[in-house]
Amino acid sequence: MTKIVPSKPHLPAERSSVGAYLASIGQGSRRGMLTALKAALAILTDRETGDIPDAEVPSWDWHSLGPAEIAAIKSRLAERFSPAYGNKVLAAIKGVLRSSWRLGQISRDEYARAVDLKPIRGERLPAGRELTPGELAALLNTCQADPSPAGPRDAALFGMGAYAGLRIAEAAGLSVSDYDLEAKSLRIVGKGSKERLVFVNGGTSDALEDWLSLRGAEFGPLFCPVGKGGTIRHSSISTTALQKVLAKRQRQSGVANFTWHDLRRTCIGEDLDAGVDLATVQAKVGHSDPRTTARYDRRGARAQIEAAAKRHMPYSRRAQE
Repeated sequence: MTKIVPSKPHLPAERSSVGAYLASIGQGSRRGMLTALKAALAILTDRETGDIPDAEVPSWDWHSLGPAEIAAIKSRLAERFSPAYGNKVLAAIKGVLRSSWRLGQISRDEYARAVDLKPIRGERLPAGRELTPGELAALLNTCQADPSPAGPRDAALFGMGAYAGLRIAEAAGLSVSDYDLEAKSLRIVGKGSKERLVFVNGGTSDALEDWLSLRGAEFGPLFCPVGKGGTIRHSSISTTALQKVLAKRQRQSGVANFTWHDLRRTCIGEDLDAGVDLATVQAKVGHSDPRTTARYDRRGARAQIEAAAKRHMPYSRRAQE
């Protein structure tokens, strides 16, 4: 496969439209959008996304992309990825080109022509899987059996994903001041710096308060690293560290592989099953479009299963020799 455009990766850091774009979006979104730009650069240079170092992305000559090149990228994105991810990559490219215009690297007309394209059409079922009540119980039992501070911390983290529906970056970014003990509410800063309140109760708030009793109420990150011997370090915890927490508890409990997004997906499905209306669930998990929330509604699939069971095609299996 040939390269789409022979771009020149020699821009100084102070003129990087990528740096300006990433600085303009929420911290929790920067890693994902940088990866999206790497996917675009992989198409441009006929490589795999994983072969592209982070440092190469800001130095690329993104403002050289015109309508034809971006249309070609769109076509290849549609072939390789889901519509949602393909449109995420296009959004990242548009954001970089907007920064290029603001930096004076392209004219307003050049920017308008380059980004004048329709989104990739289509829809996919949500990726991942839902955890069963038994799997959640096994994970939480493993946490409760851990006598170190990591036990209640990890139980509270499972509550943030499977019961409060937070994104992994939202959980990692929480501060102690974001939790209102009396109201049992969390102040979440989500995508696009949009704030929302999420209310917790029952086991989620109990685990959170057990953790806080060990962590202490001093200002700083709500969830902190726990070292060997149970030492609590009052510093930020990364999303990578949270993924390692999931992997550790998954191994200990014997639960099949899952991701943080699977916890969030489970939360949405369970809330809708419990009769919570779609608009309330949408507000809780921070979706800007109710159609995104509706994609996780499994009630329609159950109705189809029940409908299929009401009719039977008159065919019998052959006898096995």
